[in-house]
Amino acid sequence: MTADLFHAALGVLAAGAYLCFRICNFAFVAKRFGGVDVLAPPTAATISIIFGLFVAFGTSDITQRKRELDLAVQKEVNLSRAIATFVESVSPSANPLHQALVEYLQGTP
Repeated sequence: MTADLFHAALGVLAAGAYLCFRICNFAFVAKRFGGVDVLAPPTAATISIIFGLFVAFGTSDITQRKRELDLAVQKEVNLSRAIATFVESVSPSANPLHQALVEYLQGTP
């Protein structure tokens, strides 16, 4: 877990606790859940923790997928550079290969 991810999870937990505190202090909530039917703070804390973990793991998954995609793009760029270097070093008979590489890199079929 990175520092940014930890801070995000901690922020979500703090925001959940603050929101729970503010909601429980509303008059209509206090009237509705008065007496023995009180909203238990541990329940709200548990929900906040679960939500924080959900956000943290989701963010971690997105970050990992982004890194994998960046790596795949970098591999393709390196391979294209290697082919372009090879084509430039070969005689003019490799012009069709060079043209095909240019079309591929431009994204034209």
